[in-house]
Amino acid sequence: MNSRDNMLFLLVGVAIGAGAAFLYAPRSGPETRAYLKSKAQEGSDYIEETAGAAMQSAREKVERVKKVAGNIIDRTGLKDKVNEAVEAGKEAYRDAQDVAFES
Repeated sequence: MNSRDNMLFLLVGVAIGAGAAFLYAPRSGPETRAYLKSKAQEGSDYIEETAGAAMQSAREKVERVKKVAGNIIDRTGLKDKVNEAVEAGKEAYRDAQDVAFES
């Protein structure tokens, strides 16, 4: 199961919980609304925490890949070729932008 599925299940659970709260709420309307508001805030906080953790994990993985790729490039002597390819890509991108803006 991926994080998108987890997020979907969380949202479905929140919706089901809210519906059940409306149907079986032993509290008055204002009390029920306050309760639902607090639960919605908890769900929002959870989503923020989960998204933050996922972003941090992604950043760490990107850094790890960059480090490994850099080590491979350094060991194989491809650094100059990679730099040339990057520069050629940048130049092609700039040329494509120029053509797009001229149109």
